[in-house]
Amino acid sequence: MVEPNRPQASPDDEICGLDVPVDEVAGAVAARFAVGADDELAVIAEFLDRTGKAIDARVDQRLAEHVTVEHPTPREDPGARRHMAGKFAIVTILLGIIATTAANTLGSAGPAVAVTAWVVIAVINLAFISRVR
Repeated sequence: MVEPNRPQASPDDEICGLDVPVDEVAGAVAARFAVGADDELAVIAEFLDRTGKAIDARVDQRLAEHVTVEHPTPREDPGARRHMAGKFAIVTILLGIIATTAANTLGSAGPAVAVTAWVVIAVINLAFISRVR
């Protein structure tokens, strides 16, 4: 029985925003009653499979839009890579200056500590540059 205040669905309407038309749901329900208990599970499984694929397609579409529009990676923009490399170089130079200043307070071991710090900083910078390129 049709409720008086409820609008009638057309065959092209979708169920709950899914890409599953109303006539497909109605067909699955009718087939379920027509085939009987033996094939009922197959009809339900087929309907759920089609509905699941529709959901998967919408999620994939939204994820693709989200990744490409809202979160470009630095590797996609050469200007961003150069900017990041410049910041990294400045930070490592500052760390080298701080390490050299601290090494000067160590007496005779100071020069060895300072050279070791600068070698480590150079290796870190080379590793960073090779990764960014």
